[in-house]
Amino acid sequence: MTKSYSQLNLQQRYQVEALLKANIKVPSIALIVGVHRCTIYRERNRNSVQTAKERVDKAANAQLFATKRAYVTKTSASVNKDIIRRIRWLIARHWSPEQISGTCRKRGIEMLSTESIYL
Repeated sequence: MTKSYSQLNLQQRYQVEALLKANIKVPSIALIVGVHRCTIYRERNRNSVQTAKERVDKAANAQLFATKRAYVTKTSASVNKDIIRRIRWLIARHWSPEQISGTCRKRGIEMLSTESIYL
């Protein structure tokens, strides 16, 4: 079974914000909004604004943060000549892009994603 992930839209973010302010527990919020509870936790962790006293969830800010993250490219990694050289060397030795990306990730070596290697 393939699981798919879809981001919350602005309306759902406003709904989550209102429910969090009403002190509704995350599992209940997930049922109301119609998403997995992990989506709500991820939304709170990624898109909330930290203040000195408490975490403030703002739907508009969350939407802005999510949009900015979606369009950030790894330009420094894709231009890095050492990475390109490593990819070419491994492909010449019949490694697949999946093997290259996965092995480098496990070893903590900076590498492009599998999809970027195919390009």
